[in-house]
Amino acid sequence: MARRSGGAMRRALLLAIVLAGCGCPCDATDIARDLAGDGATDCGFVRLGDDPAPVLACAEQAIAEERAFSAGFARFGIDSEVRTYVTRREDGSARALSYDGDPSGGDGACPRLVAFRCVGPIERRTDGFGPRSVTILACSTSSTEEAVLCDR
Repeated sequence: MARRSGGAMRRALLLAIVLAGCGCPCDATDIARDLAGDGATDCGFVRLGDDPAPVLACAEQAIAEERAFSAGFARFGIDSEVRTYVTRREDGSARALSYDGDPSGGDGACPRLVAFRCVGPIERRTDGFGPRSVTILACSTSSTEEAVLCDR
């Protein structure tokens, strides 16, 4: 058996700790798709700086036709990646999902994804101000979390 040097062993141990202890699996886009249900239209995800028009058009058409869909939108966060997702199921029930890539404020915590039940229609909204504004789809939600989908 080959013996590793102290530096290599420390790097391997550090990598193992990172992969085992801090590998925070939370694929919010896949979770949103799953919540929309089988056969739902995946309208896509809008990254910051991308044109939201195709995703907005897809989702708004699905809403008009009363079809199931999912759509996601990146937003400007203060200290981490922030996203909003909206989903609609065939039965008409809708959810808003809120994703925070690091809810600890930059200390490296695992992502948190929370679902809220929509109590109002899904509609266009502007999030942010000036050059940091983005157009998203959102809904009025219940005041309490319906489910925490990712959080370690």
